[in-house]
Amino acid sequence: MAVELATFGPGYGIRPVYVVQSTAQFENLAPKASSIVPNSCGTQIFTGIRSVEQASLVSRQLGKTTLEYFDSALVERAEAARSKALMGMVLGGKVAPGLTPKGLRHTMATWLREAGQDEREISDLLAQDSKVMGLHYSKNAALARKNRKTMQVWEGEYVRRAQKAKVSNPQEKQSNPDKEDKPHA
Repeated sequence: MAVELATFGPGYGIRPVYVVQSTAQFENLAPKASSIVPNSCGTQIFTGIRSVEQASLVSRQLGKTTLEYFDSALVERAEAARSKALMGMVLGGKVAPGLTPKGLRHTMATWLREAGQDEREISDLLAQDSKVMGLHYSKNAALARKNRKTMQVWEGEYVRRAQKAKVSNPQEKQSNPDKEDKPHA
């Protein structure tokens, strides 16, 4: 009955409403009901999607177009609040005049990079999609301290490998000391 109502109801001015936890529940109604019923509904609302299949379905239905909504009053209130907060910090002597949110992002990323955080960690904290942006924001970091630590690791690894290395072939090339020697067949 649900499939027939979804198929023929709109032709008679009937707009059925189905409330289900998952479109998979339609599979119990009739063959192909999981595609017929949702496709016949004029409005679909999805909340709390918990399966990859359902998320894929919603993503395909939404397509690649994003509808933008611009609320000028909201933008004006946000700008006023930002200006007020920034002016308060400038007048309070907490930041220098001319500081921008972008400048704060660069400073934060630079300090984190100098403290040894990697690009992915910085990008995650700054809510960036890629570690490339973390690298961009921290490109001016003075990395001498981090590089000294990296060189210490390299030197220690070099010594460790040099102590374990064996001559393994006629050209006297050193082998990987971490590989076990296997007898040749």
